[in-house]
Amino acid sequence: MTRFDLGEWQTRLIKGASLATSADRSLAETLAQQQRAIVEELRDGVRVKALSWIGVIQFTQFEIRIHPKFAGGDAGVARLIDYVGGLDSLSTIEGEPGVRIEGCDMLDIVALLFATAVKKVVRLGLLMDYRRFEEDLPVLRGRLLGDRQLTRRFGRIDRLECRYDERTADIVENRIILAALELLSRRVRNAALARQVRRLQAIFGSACGAADRHEVSLARQEMVYHRLNGYYRTSHDLGWLVFDGFGIEELLAPGSDRCFAFLIDMNRIFELFCERWIAALLRGTDWRMHAQVPCRSVLWNAHSKTSWGAVRPDLLISHRSGAGASLPVDAKYKLYDERAVDSSDVYQLFLYAFGFAPVEAANARLPAGLIVFPASDAGGGERHRLHIRRIADRRAGAEVVITAIPLMRALDELQQDIAPFSTEFRAALSALLPSQ
Repeated sequence: MTRFDLGEWQTRLIKGASLATSADRSLAETLAQQQRAIVEELRDGVRVKALSWIGVIQFTQFEIRIHPKFAGGDAGVARLIDYVGGLDSLSTIEGEPGVRIEGCDMLDIVALLFATAVKKVVRLGLLMDYRRFEEDLPVLRGRLLGDRQLTRRFGRIDRLECRYDERTADIVENRIILAALELLSRRVRNAALARQVRRLQAIFGSACGAADRHEVSLARQEMVYHRLNGYYRTSHDLGWLVFDGFGIEELLAPGSDRCFAFLIDMNRIFELFCERWIAALLRGTDWRMHAQVPCRSVLWNAHSKTSWGAVRPDLLISHRSGAGASLPVDAKYKLYDERAVDSSDVYQLFLYAFGFAPVEAANARLPAGLIVFPASDAGGGERHRLHIRRIADRRAGAEVVITAIPLMRALDELQQDIAPFSTEFRAALSALLPSQ
């Protein structure tokens, strides 16, 4: 199969190619609807426009690989995912025979990280819990369901309608992992990695059934981690990445011959990186960070005296005492080193800066908001500082600072004693935090 490569936000015309089957056309339509990539069939070929999603798109006649622009290539994205997932195991992975990050496509990279997390779960032991079962049995077990016995088996005693609890590994924590392993087993390219995935699939398949897409969606919203199942969190986080990469509808698609797409949203990866990295910078200070917490007190309906809607900054940095103002931070995975900042992003941060501002009499510092985006080179730092001003007296009422983060440099500094950019960013962050 012919392979074509392009980078994020690039457009390429594949001359002579076509969307040969209805499955090809259906996949192209789905990608466009979900805003993952734009694939158009033209008279002289197929035009592909990449967005901020990276990975693999496989059609019947050809394959497209979309590579990251800012994250140091596919290997750099592996480092990012490893970091944001809390796995921190790339050095261990690189030592395994037959498996190398370099040369793998994004699907195999995510599969490798997921398999590594799942192997840790296996080493610690598969979780078991009690589940309630209701079925007809030849002998009584647990409690007899009298009403069901009368309505379904009146006058018969050869089968009894029973309800009982049994300790089993067939629980949602394991079923989610098995569903992701089954998805990957049909698509992984690297032979050594495929054997790993199939071995893990056999282990979990002997213990439980695979979750369907409704169970996966419900678990993602309602899963609670505690002392007993906390070691499953990393594997589940990477499992959500697998489901998102394929699309949840892939759970219903049997076979490995059909066309498919595995694409990762770099917007989300960048948000998760900023969340963990900035939290690390704030460690040991009087400030704490909250991620994606909605606030319904900023937009207010003056007539009904009720909330008009919620605002949700990507990150909100506030004092540990809970008193005073907060600093809103938005992570934007955009080409702001190469083009103008979107007005909508600036307006949004000015709204956040005003909504989370300190009481004017208590603090002379301007209400502030921070936009962070990936740097196009190793030189990060402040790019713009914008003020919103009153026309009458030209007095500034709030400011938005737009700062670039060099992703690979920030990751490298995590393993180094000297961290100049991290130190610089921490100082800039401290200057924006409201005084208490």
